[in-house]
Amino acid sequence: HGISINMASNARYYLDSLPLHSQIYNTRQGVAISDVTTHDKWVALEPNEWLRAYLCVPIQAEGRVIGFISMGSRFEGQFTQEDTHRLQAFSNQAGIAIRNAQLFDATRRHADELNQRVKEATIELETERARLQAILESMIEGVIYFDIDGHARYINPAFELLTGHSADEWMTDSTLWHSLFHQNPDLGYTIIQEVYKQQIWRGESQVQRGDGVIDVAIIATATRNADSDIVGVVVVMRDISAEKRLEAQKARFISTASHELRTPITNMKTRLYLLKRKPETIDVQLPVLESVTDRMRKLVDDLLDVSRFEQGVIKLEPEPIILQNIVARVVEIQQPEAHKKSQQLEINMPTTPLHLYADPERLNQVITNLITNAINYTPEGGKISVLVTQQQGQIILSICDTGIGIPEHLLPEVFKPFFRVQNDGTGAGLGLSITKEIVELHHGEITVESKENEGTCFTIRLPLTNETDIHSTHMNNTS
Repeated sequence: HGISINMASNARYYLDSLPLHSQIYNTRQGVAISDVTTHDKWVALEPNEWLRAYLCVPIQAEGRVIGFISMGSRFEGQFTQEDTHRLQAFSNQAGIAIRNAQLFDATRRHADELNQRVKEATIELETERARLQAILESMIEGVIYFDIDGHARYINPAFELLTGHSADEWMTDSTLWHSLFHQNPDLGYTIIQEVYKQQIWRGESQVQRGDGVIDVAIIATATRNADSDIVGVVVVMRDISAEKRLEAQKARFISTASHELRTPITNMKTRLYLLKRKPETIDVQLPVLESVTDRMRKLVDDLLDVSRFEQGVIKLEPEPIILQNIVARVVEIQQPEAHKKSQQLEINMPTTPLHLYADPERLNQVITNLITNAINYTPEGGKISVLVTQQQGQIILSICDTGIGIPEHLLPEVFKPFFRVQNDGTGAGLGLSITKEIVELHHGEITVESKENEGTCFTIRLPLTNETDIHSTHMNNTS
């Protein structure tokens, strides 16, 4: 007879509902039944209705019953107690084999789980590493990592740029770090030693590169492993050259502004003292007082303008103008100052009117600043040329001199606040910064060319507008 594999696979019975098997489970003893129809603990089930003789033993593993092995026959008296012993011996071996298979399967599953965890952890670590790499690669601060032996193991692009040495150079040349600080050759050693002692080092220094020296801020910290042992040093370096220059400019401005204010105030006090002593000299003293007051007012106006430009609150008051008229008026006003130094102040402009829609006061301020600077920084007997031309839809205004010139390395600083070519007590260093802001508000551009001891030329380019468009724009803005 027998039953199908499918039926056997799907058969499910509760042990409590099978008295015979409960007995075998509890006693751990096999049973041979000659005739199941007469056995008091036999339960007839659909798959085994044909059975007469039955043999069953427990399968044991590690001292507990994990299953049963059964044999059945349709012939009465087919099994004896001797059969029980033989089947039990087989069952014992089967129990060992099953347990080994279970252990192997559990081990394999555990290994699979561990492998999956390792894969997931690896993916997570790779993702984290890529994220950290992206952050380090995009930082403007330079980062270098040294291992416990002092060998460079990681260098980001910013550090290469800051130091002028490639990552390959850093990883192959262990002397680079100690030769980096040209003003303090021992600083490299000091930083590493202090990190090992104090866990961190902060400071500033200068770094020698192929193109010059830069100021840097440095933070160095120790890295540790899981046992809290120091395994390396991370150094973060930031270029603070611009900040240092700004600090120097501010310091110069404070000094200059103090001088610029102190001198006229002292002059005013002197004139007021003379007026008290000799009131009849009022006609002599008043013009001087007015000049001093104007000088102080200009300094204050310049300071306010710089602040307004930084805050973006400067508002132009444009109107239709002819550029030649403004240039000619400024040159006329500045001619006496040029004559005092025996300078030639020349002007060359086209006769055809060049129309602009611009703020006349601010444009006057720009041209005055540039011509005044040219007069101040040109020696006696020098020459100042003002040239106005029209080219490709632009008005080009050039103011050139034969003065002291500007050193090439200072040209990038020219239009920054507080910049002065030399500390000669002339001006507060705000004029060119204000000039650039005004020109750009008019959608123009200003550039500078200079050679030391030969002269300087400032060039302004402004968009040319025809007269019809200017009046149309002006009418729309005033309506």
